[in-house]
Amino acid sequence: MDDIDWGQGRNREMARRERMVTLGYTLTTLRPKGIIIGSYLSVFHIAMASGVAYMIVWLFGFEGTTRGVFIFMCLMPASVATYPWVERYQNGHASDVASYIMASTLLTILVIPLALTFWI
Repeated sequence: MDDIDWGQGRNREMARRERMVTLGYTLTTLRPKGIIIGSYLSVFHIAMASGVAYMIVWLFGFEGTTRGVFIFMCLMPASVATYPWVERYQNGHASDVASYIMASTLLTILVIPLALTFWI
């Protein structure tokens, strides 16, 4: 009975691919203003995530692996799953959110090695 796939895996995979395609289309139509807004939001995201991570690690006294994993998870980029919700309910901000997702991913590529080297 456990070996039967009732289509759930395929539906999730198709939904993931649909999110990536719609996000990719929006990224191809970005304007410079959207990229600047996305960059500002990404820097704000990393600053807030770092502050929250520092305060919670200090407040709860996390140490060792728990501390490292918590800091690492706080510094992760924005999720692609955010985009379909914004596109559906706040369509005017969809390109800004797409640029934010792109910029936060690129900024995370720079920030994670620094955090692993100096903070974790």
